[in-house]
Amino acid sequence: MREEFFFQTPELEELYHILKQDGQIDTVALSLLSQEMQTAYYQVLEEILPPETSLEEVQAIEERRNHFLREQDFRKQSKQIRESSNHGDVDAAVEALQMLIAQKRDME
Repeated sequence: MREEFFFQTPELEELYHILKQDGQIDTVALSLLSQEMQTAYYQVLEEILPPETSLEEVQAIEERRNHFLREQDFRKQSKQIRESSNHGDVDAAVEALQMLIAQKRDME
């Protein structure tokens, strides 16, 4: 089980432990459970669960997100450079441009 995983209800946690111990819950075992446990069991059967996401897929998504965040930061810096240049603040524009170039080199 994943470290960050938790059960939303005690019934689901108990069902998990039963399945882990016995490997299945047959009709006899199910009939011996409380009404709340039986309800939780049938609710789980009715759910449409998403497929498991692999660690590689998560990493790829995080990389794309980070890439887009960097691009967004580049756009903000470019806007700052243009505004500084338009307002006659050449020193600030040159400094911001140097930082932008350094970041783009690091990204490559």
